Amino acid sequence: SIISKNYLNTNFKRYLGTTAMDYVRYKRVILARQAMQKGASAMDAALQSGFTDYSSFYRAYVKYAGTSPRSDMTV
Repeated sequence: SIISKNYLNTNFKRYLGTTAMDYVRYKRVILARQAMQKGASAMDAALQSGFTDYSSFYRAYVKYAGTSPRSDMTV
């Protein structure tokens, strides 16, 4: 059985309080943060976690981590 995109998004938001794409971006930021903690550069971490360009990674990182990737790398 195939479900529609609208059905998925509506129920995802109902049960988890966020959209499916926001959840995916959040998980990618978490993966990138872990990679940076292990020594990866911000750009490498972005690419490894599924971002296609640095600017979208940067915006998502600031949104979900509350800080820039560079400031997290110095911790």
